[in-house]
Amino acid sequence: MHRALILVLSILALLAAQWWMAGRHDGAVFQGELYDSDSYMRLVRVQKLIQGDGWYDNRISRANAPHGHDLHWSRPLDVLLLAGAALLAPRFGWDEGLQQAGVWLSPLLHLLTLLALLWAVRPLLDRQDLLWLGLLFPLQLFLDHQFAPGRPDHHALLLLLFVCALGAQIRVMASNAARRVAWTMALALPLGLMVWVSVEGLVAAALAFAALFLRWLWQGRAWSLAGLSLGAGLTVISGLAVVVEYAPGDWGSIAYDKISIVHVTLFTLLTCAFAVAAYFPPRWPGLIAFAAVPVCLYWAYPGFFQGPLAGQDAIFAAAIFQYAGEAAPLRTAGELMLYLGPALLALPLGIWRLRTPRTGWPWLVPTAGLMLYLPLAVLQLRWAPYVALLALPGYSAVLTSTLKALAPKPGLAAVFTAALARTAVVLGFAFGFLLLSARLPGSTITQTKCPYDAMARHLASRFPAPQRILSYMTIAPAILYRSRHEVIATPYFRNAQGGRDSLAFFQAVDPVTALAIARRRNIDLVLSCPQDRESRIYGPARPAPSWLRPLELPGELPAELSQWYRLYRVQP
Repeated sequence: MHRALILVLSILALLAAQWWMAGRHDGAVFQGELYDSDSYMRLVRVQKLIQGDGWYDNRISRANAPHGHDLHWSRPLDVLLLAGAALLAPRFGWDEGLQQAGVWLSPLLHLLTLLALLWAVRPLLDRQDLLWLGLLFPLQLFLDHQFAPGRPDHHALLLLLFVCALGAQIRVMASNAARRVAWTMALALPLGLMVWVSVEGLVAAALAFAALFLRWLWQGRAWSLAGLSLGAGLTVISGLAVVVEYAPGDWGSIAYDKISIVHVTLFTLLTCAFAVAAYFPPRWPGLIAFAAVPVCLYWAYPGFFQGPLAGQDAIFAAAIFQYAGEAAPLRTAGELMLYLGPALLALPLGIWRLRTPRTGWPWLVPTAGLMLYLPLAVLQLRWAPYVALLALPGYSAVLTSTLKALAPKPGLAAVFTAALARTAVVLGFAFGFLLLSARLPGSTITQTKCPYDAMARHLASRFPAPQRILSYMTIAPAILYRSRHEVIATPYFRNAQGGRDSLAFFQAVDPVTALAIARRRNIDLVLSCPQDRESRIYGPARPAPSWLRPLELPGELPAELSQWYRLYRVQP
């Protein structure tokens, strides 16, 4: 009965959060608008599969026109979207089926993440803790936005897999010898899929390996066998991913921004190190083997240690980071409270729970995870959802302990006072950090975004023949999805050529320089949006040169495109 109540109340709270997010921008998601650039580009990829393009074809031919460019994304999320489109196609058709799959996939993953989280932390929390966790989960606003309707992004899938890995790892830490290897092999599946979906999953894999390494140092050979199982499982999954992602002749291709032979080699080396630790009872052969892992990997693939952006164009990468809000550091006290506030209470509790060996090892997982992800989140906001998930168990436990401390004493006045105090505590835990962040200095970065979908639809209807458009990079995926037009820049590191040309065009002080780019690229239309936050990477607005003829845009509601955009025809 208690479990059913927890589940029902948690799902109701989650549905309320989803309804609130679906209503943003006057419910534009119900009219087909998607969340951001990545959402449109993800559907462009799946469109290509539906239209019969090859499985191994990652090239977006109408971007960086006329050359095209590759995307670094992998296929797991594409498969989910394709499956959703196939289920809906008999009723809506393939185009609308894909659109609906793109709208509702992330909310479905949100629900699955909630269910997975309630399962994952059961070894750590009692029923009352779980109740508060289920109710607090939908109130983590930045976490919710990863699962927003109309956001078919791999971040939602990553967070679901992360929670599944969290639950398996907690059980590895709490299990006896008979069940340890089984749980470790189960842990390999979500971790392997995380790395397959995105190489940012390597951080979660590093956390798991570090915990097993620590227990091997502390308790000996039995835990090296668990590490051996995890390494072998990740080697197999990453090897399978390479076979699926690359054509047979390209299995040895080196890539650092997506799953590749580099990561298969990494997991193979870690497997070998744990094998040495398992075979030799003394610690020193294992320590030598673990020390050899980075040495061997550096010898084979030195670029790995430069991060996922190894070899990418530094100027264009800096421009993307200047624009992308999720790549920005947390600069102010208000941002720290808003995104990381619950962790400030959860981390001390987790450290306190480590004092008892029986309960300490399972609590090591979320506690060490917070120690790892908190600095990353301060450096880049994109890691904050992981902090929210890792903080929720401890945050819920602190709330429960506080409520128990406020248990009413005998007497009507005492009961009434305790009820008020406990209500205030619950509201404080639910909304306190949000309200506190509003009172503290907040972000100084403007978040204004132009209405991408409306403009992309207008370009599709106004120009039936394909046009080559030089635009801001963030609207380009919507143009690709809604029309047959071509674009130059897109907000992806592998499109450095298109990005550099767009930067040079919009930053050009000399009209002759901009004209040379327009002629070399055979540009038909130029589209800008001075109010968009992307405009800050191009510097102050400049008068349009004489060879750009302004085109009229509609000014009526709901989009009022003329209030946002400037559209020009390049004169022959």
